[in-house]
Parts: sequence; C-alpha cells; structure tokens
Amino acid sequence: MHRRRFLQSGLAAAATVGLAGCPGGEGESTTTDGGGSDATDDPTPTHSPTESPAEGTDEETDAETDSASGRLPRLRTEGSWIVTEDGERFTPRGANLIEPLFGDQNERNRGGTYMDTLELATDTADAWYNNVLRLPLTNYAIDELGYEEYATRYVDPTVEHCKEQGVYCIVDYHIIQNWDDESVHADVREFWDFFAPRYADEPHVLYEFWNEPQEPADDTLENWNAWKEVAQPLVDRIRDDAPDTPIIVGSPNWTSLTKYAAESPFEGENLIYAGHIYPGDGKSAQVFEEDYGAPADEVPVMITEWGFDAIDDVQPGTRSNFGEPFKQWLDGRENIGWTAWCLDSHWHPTMLDFDHNVTGGELYHGHFVKQWLAETREDNVPDAIARDGADYEGPSDTEAPPIPENLELTPNDDGSVTLAWDQVTDADTRVMHYNVFVNDELRQQIDTISLLNEVDAENAFAAEDLRFETTLEGFTPGETYKIHLSAVDSCSNESIISRMKTHKVSGEVDVVAEIPKADSPPTIDGELDDSWSDQERTDFQHTVIGELDGDGDLGGGWRARWDADALYVHVDVVDDRKSVDSEAKYNDDAIEVYVDGDYSNLSSYDGSNDFQIVFPRDAPSVTGTLPNDPSLEMAWSDTEDGYALEAAIPWSALAPEETIEAGHLLGFDVHVNDDDSGDGRDAKMNWYNEKDDSWDNPSAFAAVELAG
Repeated sequence: MHRRRFLQSGLAAAATVGLAGCPGGEGESTTTDGGGSDATDDPTPTHSPTESPAEGTDEETDAETDSASGRLPRLRTEGSWIVTEDGERFTPRGANLIEPLFGDQNERNRGGTYMDTLELATDTADAWYNNVLRLPLTNYAIDELGYEEYATRYVDPTVEHCKEQGVYCIVDYHIIQNWDDESVHADVREFWDFFAPRYADEPHVLYEFWNEPQEPADDTLENWNAWKEVAQPLVDRIRDDAPDTPIIVGSPNWTSLTKYAAESPFEGENLIYAGHIYPGDGKSAQVFEEDYGAPADEVPVMITEWGFDAIDDVQPGTRSNFGEPFKQWLDGRENIGWTAWCLDSHWHPTMLDFDHNVTGGELYHGHFVKQWLAETREDNVPDAIARDGADYEGPSDTEAPPIPENLELTPNDDGSVTLAWDQVTDADTRVMHYNVFVNDELRQQIDTISLLNEVDAENAFAAEDLRFETTLEGFTPGETYKIHLSAVDSCSNESIISRMKTHKVSGEVDVVAEIPKADSPPTIDGELDDSWSDQERTDFQHTVIGELDGDGDLGGGWRARWDADALYVHVDVVDDRKSVDSEAKYNDDAIEVYVDGDYSNLSSYDGSNDFQIVFPRDAPSVTGTLPNDPSLEMAWSDTEDGYALEAAIPWSALAPEETIEAGHLLGFDVHVNDDDSGDGRDAKMNWYNEKDDSWDNPSAFAAVELAG
C-alpha cells in the first residue's frame, strides 16, 4: 500500500500541503504563506508561550488558586488499564497538538500561534474537554533551535500549562524512521537523554518514545520480536532516567502491529502500547477489535493517532464510513484511551480551518472529536481533571458557500486541461476545498491550502479575490467532457455546482491490445485448458531491472479474457529458480497485474479503480494497491520451465461504476519479478511499460480494449 508514503520527505511537505495522518519529522520547513513574504525568516513567535510564575510570588499563588483542578495524580498501569497512583481507572481522551515551531512559523496561515492552539485545546469555557494532549516534537525543530531553546521556549511552557489546566501531556518524539538503522537509535538516545530526566518528576507527563517505527514492516510476531529486541534497550534507557513515567511504545508499519504486544510484551512496568488508525488503512470495526481490542484484554492500549478527512489524498474518510464505526468500537472499550489527530488546519486529518474555526460535518472531524470529548468528560477520569465549563454546541455555520464563478478551460500539449476559477469566500468559515466534477462524477478534490500556496500574492491567506487553477488529467482523445466545480467549507457545507464547461479532446487513443470475450468462463485451476486454446500468449518485452542469465532465467507472458462478471488472466512464467523468502513480496518471485478500470490514465492512483495487484508465487492471497474488496479466485501450477498463475478478478472490484461491454477501455499491464539468490529481486520484466514506475503511475499502463 502507499500509506503516507511521502511522509519521509519531511516537514517541508507538511508545511506546503499538509500530511495525511502524521507530519514528517525530518527535512526543512517551508512557509505555507502563498506569495512572496517568508513566514520562516524570523522564527520568534508573535506571542510568547506562557511563562511559569516566579516562585513565591503573588502571581504564583493566583495561578494555583485559578488552576482548574490542582495536582494531577501520577499514572501507572494495572493489568490492561491505565490507572492513577491510587488505582482509580482512567481513560485518556484528547487530541494531538501541532508541532510548536511549525505553528509559530506559520501563524498567519493557520489562524494563530502555537500558544493560541494550546489555549484553545484547554478552554473548557469553549467546551473543549481534552484530558490529555499529545505534543509532537520533531528533529526539524531540534536542528533549528537546539534542545535547550526548544525545551525552554516551547516544551516547558506546554508542560506547565497542561499542569495548570488539569490536563495530562504526552511528550512524543515524532520521528518516522526505519527501526533497524543504528543512526536513528542514536537520535532516539540523544532525544530522551535530554528530555526523559527533564520531566521525570512531573506526574502529569507521559512519554511516547518513538512515534512510528517503519521498516522492516512485516505483520508477523517474528518482526515484532525483532523490533522489541532493538527497542527494549531504548525503553530501558528512558526508564533509568524516568523511573515512574508511563512510556508509550509504538511498533513497525506506522505503529500498527499492536496485536502482538499481548503475546510478547516488553519487559518493565508502566508500559502502554500505541496504535495509529486511519481510514485509508481499510480497517473495519472487526479489524479494530482483532488488531487493537483483543490485545487490550491483556495489556494497556492507547490509540495515539486517529482521524478522518475527506480530502486527504492518502487517508480519505468520512464521519459515516470511519468516524461513527470507530467511535462505536471504542465506546465499548473503555480501557483504550485516544488522542485524535490534529488540532491544525495544515496537518491532515485537520480539526481546524485556517481561521482557527473547528471543522465539522460529514467530511471533517473537529466537531466530531469535540462533541465526543464533551460527552465523555465525566467517564473514568480522576477528580483533578478539568470538567466544569460550557456545554458543547454544534457548528453554527449551516449555510452553503457561494457558487464558484468564471470557470475557464485551457487544453495543454500533454492532453491535460488547466481549469481556472475565481476564489470563493464564505461569510462564516473558510472554504476548505473544491470539488471538480467530470461528466457528473467527482474527479478531484483540491485542498484550498495547496491553492493558496501556489498563487502569487503577498498574503494569500488574507486575500478574497484570487484566481485559482488546477490541472486535470485522464481525458480520452475523441471524447467530450462536461466539467463542473463546487466549493465546500470547513463545516462540510457544499455550494451549488457551477455552470458547466465543455471540453472536447482531439486525437484518438492508441489501443495497444485487445482482450477477447470468453464464450464461457475458464476453470480457475492454474492449467492452460481449452478455453485459452485460441489465444496466443503476449510475451514480456522489457527487462527493467537487472540482467537476465540466459533464456531460462526469466520470461513468459500473459493471456486474458473477459465476460460480464470478471477479467480472467493467465500468466506463464519462465523461471529456473524459485525464491519466496523476502519480507517485501516484490523482492521475491511474483507476478504483478495492473488495471485502470476506466482508463482515466492519471499520473497517480485515483483511489477508485486504479490497482496494482501483486501475486506472490504460490501464495494464497495478494498484496499491492488493492480494491476495497479484493475478492478474487486464483490458482497456481508448476510448469516444465517455471510456473503459471490463473485468476478471475471481478469487475465489481476493478470497475464498480463502469458498464462493462465490448469497446470498453482499460489501462492494463503485466510484470514479473525474479529472485534467484534469496537476498532480493534480481530481475524484472514487463509487458508494456519500459520503466519500473507503474506502481506509482497509472498513466504508464497500456490502453487495452475489451473486444466483442
């Protein structure tokens, strides 16, 4: 899967267009202000973070008197629960803050400073009832400021503010790095050698020692144990400096292997096991229970990241298809705490717009989280938690934004089209994104922040008369298309769609191959039976990785048939040596089938009907970029010079919105990987694409027509 694949590019990507799930902790910062002014020239915050009152002063006395709740009790674990030092059960519920330096460097573009966001998150008078806040700290900020300045300028005031407001604080080392890299271990040690003793005596502080360990990412107990062997000494090192502080432990593959914690827990006390859950993972409530609920019967579990955001390219989700099922599951698991991602307008999934308004409705989860916190503020919390304040009120903006106007289409030489329109300004909340419809179907959702970053304006985020544009792809030569646009605000109110623009594409599609219709469906047994007898094999043409060692090393080709129910594929592979021992299946012997179900011919996977289906040799299941329901029938067989695969892939998975009939166009390709030595992929051959980029670029697929 391509889950948040681009996060490794770091905070620069976060600043420019926002990230799905988590911001990267590495790299350079980039201003999110559209235009010439540089919001990062002076990193000094516009407002200084709250300073602690001087010891022994009247100000200190006033602060104690005004405190919401006094001293928070130290937390520990007891069985599968997080409890107070007196054994009172506690369910942490709260949100993730923005990284502080990013928040201040981009103050104008996100509606406030970091401290504004922190104060909002602890304002019970505004019905915010977070009982815990997670503070992500990044290597970028450490490199910019150094440990001591970072701590004194941001982390110390946050820890103090949370204490004053009766809120627990998770100090999170927010790195997304491979866990088998010793240089990363050195960074972890350095970070916690500084921070672990600093807040060891603060009873309201918890430590999350490694946000998201990455690869090796195999979903196996063996991989968990290998990670544990690496991570245990790091946890022990923190424990030496902070003997009583609860430590939250992540896991490989975006902190998703939580299920193995109960079977093979770390050594030590007061350990909590993290999980990160987003809708793009494709996980149902049943999977939530298997992967995160079941281990919580044995060990403490906390979901330290979750959220949904309909326009997130990598982790799209809505209140209906993710938020409500997630809440229903967690409401039945009171011992599992959570912190939602993220109190910001740039780091997706977002809970604020760029005027600091809370997002809401079907498409954004700010109000969903806020209401949940208000409803549960009395449930499993110690007396010291702040719970008195205003009643929750839903979003006040129920009016749709104005209709986008002055649409203009400009064809480009590469077959794409530039769509331009006038900025839409909403009277109450910000317009968060624009929907582009092609032939009455949603083609693209465009984040307003990305548009504001691209315009040439001195302060784009304050402007109201801008001209936006975007590039549309996936047009078939000779066809005519209707294009509309709508605007959606941060409360999910959508405008009436704009007037239609018509685009006629010149030229013709270069159809590379035809797939004949099957008189009757083949028997899926791996054998080349009579149903394939009248079709010649289409051979692999291009060696795109490695060099071949003779005709028997790697070769073969494919056949395909179709009917109203499915696409049938038979692949013969010439391969003189079998190898299936790698963690990443593309490094083994494996067949890759690529399908673009409507030949949209886009340069990136559309999340709808563009698929990479990887068939590891002799395996009973598939991997890759798959349909939501990758149910298919498949069978393997050995041949004299290698092996064969036969598969039936239903159209209900490949092209659920399409009418499948003769003349229908598909994007299509077949590749084969070869591992001879057992230590990684030695060669790869493709039928059509002359590069190895189809996994990321559906426009590299061949145009194939279903023949009658």
